[in-house]
Amino acid sequence: MASPARARGDDGHVLLVVSPSSRSSCSYRRHSRHNLHGPARLVSVWLWFALVLVVLCSLRVGSASAASGSGLDVSESAHFTACLTAKADDVRQSEDVQTAIFARQNPSNCATQKFLICDSKGGGDQGTGSRYYFLSRCIGKAFGLNRVAVLDPKQSGTHLMTSPFLPWTNCTLGDAKKSKQPITFHSISTQPSKDGVKGAIIPPQYEHKGYFWWKAQEIAYVLRPTPATAKELKEKMRKLGWTNGNSDSDRVHGMQVRRTDKVAGKLKESDAHPVAFYERHLEAIARGANPPRWHDSSPERTLRTFIASDDAAVKREAATLKVATSLPFEAAPKRTIGKFNGRAMKDALDILLLSHTDLYVFAYSSGFAAMALLLKLQRDGFCANFASVDRGKREWPKIMLYGDGGGTGIPRNTPLASKLCHTVYEKKPPRMKDAEHVQFMASGGPPVSEWQGRPCLVRLIPMQPGRSEKNGGTIISRCLC
Repeated sequence: MASPARARGDDGHVLLVVSPSSRSSCSYRRHSRHNLHGPARLVSVWLWFALVLVVLCSLRVGSASAASGSGLDVSESAHFTACLTAKADDVRQSEDVQTAIFARQNPSNCATQKFLICDSKGGGDQGTGSRYYFLSRCIGKAFGLNRVAVLDPKQSGTHLMTSPFLPWTNCTLGDAKKSKQPITFHSISTQPSKDGVKGAIIPPQYEHKGYFWWKAQEIAYVLRPTPATAKELKEKMRKLGWTNGNSDSDRVHGMQVRRTDKVAGKLKESDAHPVAFYERHLEAIARGANPPRWHDSSPERTLRTFIASDDAAVKREAATLKVATSLPFEAAPKRTIGKFNGRAMKDALDILLLSHTDLYVFAYSSGFAAMALLLKLQRDGFCANFASVDRGKREWPKIMLYGDGGGTGIPRNTPLASKLCHTVYEKKPPRMKDAEHVQFMASGGPPVSEWQGRPCLVRLIPMQPGRSEKNGGTIISRCLC
């Protein structure tokens, strides 16, 4: 078979194009052979060629069958290879930008630098996720101005919250105050809106990558674990039997079930859902993944799942799951600013553990869940299988900015879009039973050939008729490889 040629699409991803003139591996040419004497010898030679042909064709059918079982057909194999290439490119680019941020934040001589002092005051009852969203904006602002970002220590709760992670810089607040013309950036109050996105900051040199991509880089930098945190994370994973292997027995999937003040009272931004509702979404992305993590012949409770939640009742519900097996976990206390002492490490480990899961289900209205998602995507080359049980919140970059935008009050093809995935906004689906809804989420969307050469598909699905939820709707992401 001819070797595939490489070409680069408009979005910068490498595509593999197989020439239509390529011959099938099941075709063959008739070769002459010396010393063919008599009908018996001729029959023997033809039987030999027939046997070789049968073997070659059976191998091709076998490979096609395997590809089909993983959600692909033979014609899509080039897309699969292109997906691997795109993921590798995005991982390399992420490593490069993290190196650039670190170099900017850790100069060899702090006395010669210009500084941006990051003011962390304000925000009222913000939880961990919201506070990190705003604080990380200081990294982008300082990077774009060629300054070093230094966190103002006025709010002790913020420093307790960030203690499990590495310092932003080797410079001090004292260095900043001694420097020429330091500027103070109010990370919470300074929130201009553009194209339906509030508070977007992208350094000029990375504007072409879009807001979703850059926000993930900010989060990845501020959530670098200290050696002590990394050691505790490794020990936690060891105790859970979490190896990050590629077999079903090694994989661990994630659920972040946010409740308490997120689903009730004046801070309500989403509806409370039973853990079984999250499980349906987990089964859907498990069925639609490539290769599938779940299918009809799978034994029950094979999806090993780590659950993070702020509601103790989730432990009781988790014991009744049908396709997922919950790993041991403890619910976190209510997440409010100013009371992080003794809880900062718990929060840090939950975020890091969720970011290492294979399939991930969450409510994007939770900033805590959003941090884990962006950290996961940044590490995995911006291609992952995940599901959000709601449409998200106003601060974090809308998931549709993962693609071309649109569908959530954001113009399609806005310059802020990262265009990492092909995104579609679907029509309201009909009322379905649970099993039908799982199948719809697992198998819907356009075929791979219509993904515009991108390695993943994101579908925003409106609520079914008869449902009434705050911020309702479902977002499903499928990675091709």
